[in-house]
Amino acid sequence: MNAFLLSPYLKEILWGGDKLKNKYNYKTGLANIAEAWVLSCHEEGMSQVITGKYKGLPLLDALNIKNPSDFPILIKFIDAKENLSVQVHPGGGYAGLQKGESGKTECWYILDAEDGAEIVCGFKEKFSKDEFLAKVKGGSLSGCLNTARVKAGDVVFIPPGTLHAIGGGIMLAEVQQNSNATYR
Repeated sequence: MNAFLLSPYLKEILWGGDKLKNKYNYKTGLANIAEAWVLSCHEEGMSQVITGKYKGLPLLDALNIKNPSDFPILIKFIDAKENLSVQVHPGGGYAGLQKGESGKTECWYILDAEDGAEIVCGFKEKFSKDEFLAKVKGGSLSGCLNTARVKAGDVVFIPPGTLHAIGGGIMLAEVQQNSNATYR
């Protein structure tokens, strides 16, 4: 087996911070790095091989994988300087998935968190679809969200269909299915 190092795909997003540049030494001309896709065969952000026999190739080609969706995982570092939007990922059986996309289960390992930093994970209580829609229309959904303070070393499992959000001041590693299917 030939070992090699990878260069991540870096994403600049408004809510991103500077920890990946300053603390983790990622070199880039981007103003911020919100996400570093460090192990990815996803079409939206492919890892590149930077050493060894396959130097210069996308990871997909180095592994001789024809279809990006055949690679099962995607690993990211996420630096949330500001709160992310509340979102949900569908399960694999969702009929509205784009071709080549799977459902998405993810897990977060908190690398760093400012004092008082919180995540959103699910709801405080159960309610019907009609009650949910009424809360959204009335602008009162935020009071129904389950929030939790996090610290370095915490692990959070997010199954498909779970409403969630990363709060500002959190740096985490995310291990997920190889999908970018997200609904906000």
